Amino acid sequence: MQTKLAQWGNSKAIRIPSTIVKQLDLKNNQVLSLEIKDQSLVIKPKEAETIQELFADYKTSFTYEEEMDWGPAVGEELEW
Repeated sequence: MQTKLAQWGNSKAIRIPSTIVKQLDLKNNQVLSLEIKDQSLVIKPKEAETIQELFADYKTSFTYEEEMDWGPAVGEELEW
């Protein structure tokens, strides 16, 4: 199967045929991973990050020595 490289603003774009989209169950706005392997472009769905990966670089200077008082409920919040 072939496709053509096209101009998209200052970038380049390729059209992925619908047969491949269906076969891989790709969705609009899905994040894809791009890598170069053996002089070829490899495009694959990006795997979901684990909670550890999402917060790996998270740094906080807050210390919670006691529960924070957020004030009284003003709507239909659940009270703990």
